[in-house]
Amino acid sequence: MADALLIQLRQQLRRQPKDANAKAALADALVAAERDREAEKLYRDILRQQPDRADLRLKLGASLARLGRSGEAERLLLKLIGHSVLDKPEVGDLVANVLVTAWSKAKETQVVAGLARLQKAAPTPDILLRVAGAFAAKGQAAMAAEACNLALDRWPEHAEAFARLGQILLASGDPEGAVLAAEKALALDVSRIDARMTLALAMIHLSHYQEAEEVFKDAILLEPESAEVLGNYANMLYGLGRNGEARLLLNRALQHHPGIANLHSLLAVVLMRMSKFDEALAAIDQAISLDPASDRFASAKADCLLELDRIDEACALLDTVLKRTPDHAAALCSLARIDTERGDLEKAEELLDRAIAIDPGRAASWNNLGVLRKRQFRHAEAVAAFEEAGRCAPLSPGALYNKSFSLLGTGRLAEGWDHYEVGAHANLRHGWRVTFKPIWSGEPLAGKHLGLIAEQGIGDQVMFLSCLEDFAKGPGVEAKLSLEVHPKIRRLVARSFPDIEVCDALQTPEKPSAASFESDFDYAMYLGSLPVVVRRNLEDFSSAVGFLKADPLRVDHWRKRLAALGPEPVIGLCWRSMLLHTGRNHWYLQLEDLAPIFTLSGARFVSLQYGDAREELAEAERRWPGRILSLEDELDLTDDLDEVAALNAALAAVVAPNTTCSVLSAGIGCPTYEFTVGPAWCMLGTDRVPFFPSQKVFDYPYGTPLVQAVPVIRDALRRDLGLAGDSDG
Repeated sequence: MADALLIQLRQQLRRQPKDANAKAALADALVAAERDREAEKLYRDILRQQPDRADLRLKLGASLARLGRSGEAERLLLKLIGHSVLDKPEVGDLVANVLVTAWSKAKETQVVAGLARLQKAAPTPDILLRVAGAFAAKGQAAMAAEACNLALDRWPEHAEAFARLGQILLASGDPEGAVLAAEKALALDVSRIDARMTLALAMIHLSHYQEAEEVFKDAILLEPESAEVLGNYANMLYGLGRNGEARLLLNRALQHHPGIANLHSLLAVVLMRMSKFDEALAAIDQAISLDPASDRFASAKADCLLELDRIDEACALLDTVLKRTPDHAAALCSLARIDTERGDLEKAEELLDRAIAIDPGRAASWNNLGVLRKRQFRHAEAVAAFEEAGRCAPLSPGALYNKSFSLLGTGRLAEGWDHYEVGAHANLRHGWRVTFKPIWSGEPLAGKHLGLIAEQGIGDQVMFLSCLEDFAKGPGVEAKLSLEVHPKIRRLVARSFPDIEVCDALQTPEKPSAASFESDFDYAMYLGSLPVVVRRNLEDFSSAVGFLKADPLRVDHWRKRLAALGPEPVIGLCWRSMLLHTGRNHWYLQLEDLAPIFTLSGARFVSLQYGDAREELAEAERRWPGRILSLEDELDLTDDLDEVAALNAALAAVVAPNTTCSVLSAGIGCPTYEFTVGPAWCMLGTDRVPFFPSQKVFDYPYGTPLVQAVPVIRDALRRDLGLAGDSDG
C-alpha cells in the first residue's frame, strides 16, 4: 500500500515538477516509509524556493535527527526560535521532541552545550521548559533538570520553571529538592496548583504526612473541584488507613468528574480495604466501562472477585488479561494470590517470581511474596520481602503491618508488637470504628479515664482480653477503665472483669453515639494494643488458666445435664467456621474426619458446632448412632456465648479448629485441643498459644492435609483423659 502511494506521488511530481505541495506530499510519504534520506533532499529543495516555510524546516530537522545528524538538526531548529509558529503548544512540543531526539546520540557535554545555545537564542523560557518535559518523558532526568536550571539562570523569577523543576526532581527520587523548588514556585505564584501537588507528594515521600495534608487543604480552597487535588489527597488518606475520609473525597471528585476512570478505580480500592466488596465491584466496573482496554482495571476487578470467593470468574478475567499482556505483573500477582489460597504454593511462588522480575519496584508483588513465605513458615524470608515492599511503597503501612506477623511468629515480640501497632493507626486491624479521643501512648493514667475500643472478631477480642488484668494492675491501676466488646460476649466479659465498665461495641459504631460514649474519656486505646504494652516478652505471659468466668449457676446446670448421660468424660466437638470460602477451607475439617476421635470408648461427645450443622449431624447419627449429642434444642451455639461458656466449663475437653469455639473454650480454662494450619503467628515462636495455657495446638503446614492431626489428637485425649481404644459403635 505504501509503495503504491509513493508511485502515485512520484507520477504526480513528474507531471508538476515545480509544485512545492507535490514535493512536500512525497517527502512526507517517504518519512512515513522511514526513507528520511530521500525526504531530506525534497525538503531542502522546497526550502530553497520557500525559505520561510517553518513547518518544512521542522520536518527537515526531524529527519536529520533520525539520521543521527544532531548538529545539523540543532542548527536548523534554532533558526525557528522566536518564530510565531512556536506559539502553538503542539508545535513547541514537537520542536522540543525533535531537539531531544537529535541530542539522544550525542555526548553529555554536547547536549549541555546545545542547551546553552538554546538558552541564548530563546526569547522566553517556554522552549527550554518544553525540552525539559521531553527529556523527562524519555527518563533523562539529569538533562531535564539542566534545561530547567538554564531557564532559571536567565529568568530567575519564573514560577513555572521552578514548578517544572520540582516535578522533575520528585520523579527522579529527590523529594528534598522537589520541596525547595515547589516552595520557590509558590513564593512567586501562590495560585500554582501544580506546584502544590508536587509539594504535597514530596512531603508524602518524606513521611511528612501532616504537612502534606495542610498543602492538600490549601489546594482545595483554591480549586475545590480539582480531580487531581481530590484524587491525590484521597490516595494519601487511603495509604494512611483513613479509608472513610478517602471515600468521601473520591465521591466528591466523582460528582464533578464522573468520566475519570482512575477515580472510580481508586474508589474501588478504598472500598475493598473497607471490606465493602460489592460496592467495590460496582466501582471497578464503572472504571472498566470508561476504559474497557485497561488491563490494570481488569486485574483489580479480579482481586475484588477473589474477595467475594468468585474464583472461577477471577481466573477467567486474569487469563484474558494475560493473553493480551503476558508480562502483566499485577495479573500474575493476582493469580499467585489465588494459587496461595488454593494451597498450590509452588505455582504461586513461580508466578510471583515472574511478576517481580517484570516489575521489581511493585510493592504488591513483594507483599504477596511475604504472605507466601509466611504461609511456608519461612519467616526470615517473609520479613525480607515485607521490607522490600516497604522500600517500594514507603507511604503504605501495609508492609510494616504484615511484617509484624512474621516477627511475632518467630518470637521477636517487642519488635513485632511495635509493627503490629502500625495496623491500629492505619485502620488495618479491622477496627469497628474510629475513636475521637487521643490514642494513649504511655502518658500517666492516674485520675484519667481510658476507653478500650473493640476491634476485629470475637476470637481476637477474647485473646487480647487475656492481657486485660495485667494492664489493669499495671499501667491502668490508677485509671478508670471502660471497655466495649462484641455484644455476644458482653455479659461474660462483664462478669470476668467486675471492676471495669463494659458495654456492647455495636451500640457505638457511628459518630453520634461514639462521641456520646467517649464524652468523658481522656484517652482511648484499641483492644489489640494491650499485648503491645504488657506482653513484650514471653516471660510476661501469665500461666493462670481461665481468665473468663462463666455463670456458676449455669455451669452447675450443665454439669448435671452432662452427668445424666453417664459417668464418662464429655468432650465438645467443632470442625469448621460459619464463614467458608476458598481461602479459609484449608483451616477446617468435615465432621466425618473426626470419626477416629468421636468413636473413642470411655467418652461421650457433644456438638459445639455453631451455624447450621443439622445435615452433618443427621448423617453422623445415621452412620455412628448415639456418638454425638446435639444440643441444638437446648442452646443457641451461635449467639448465646455466655451460655456456651458455661457449657465449656462443664466439659472435660474441647476439640476444635482455630475459631471462636476454641478460643472461648481456652479462655474459660477448659482443656482445648486445637487443630490448625501453622505454626500460627499467635504461637509466638513456641509450640503453643501463650495467651491460653489450657490450649494444646496441633499445627500442620499450609497446603498439607489437616486431617492428619486427628489421630494425634485422639492419642492425646486417650493419654490425658485415660480413655480406652475405638468404640464398637
